[in-house]
Amino acid sequence: MSVFELECAEAASGVVCAHIHEFYPSIVGDPVVFYVIDPAELPVPHTVLSTPSESGDECHREIDVGKKPLYKAFRDKRGWENFQTCDNGVVRPMTLDDVKAIVEG
Repeated sequence: MSVFELECAEAASGVVCAHIHEFYPSIVGDPVVFYVIDPAELPVPHTVLSTPSESGDECHREIDVGKKPLYKAFRDKRGWENFQTCDNGVVRPMTLDDVKAIVEG
């Protein structure tokens, strides 16, 4: 799983939203939507590798857990309420209205 470390991103870019726009412009949508992983959610065992991204993001990490354990760990967390969005540079939880705006958008 390809991720970036939130604290590192905030230290590097000030706000996670700016970090996402800077290092992942080809895959970011509008609005920015992302999921913050609680390390307790990761299957055991797992390995976190520091792997700078092709865009130069030094906060990028690869989490190696295997496909089936990863799917199992997150299969019940695919609801919109588990995601965050950027609203004028401020991070906040997604709302149903956010989802409707994206779908209807």
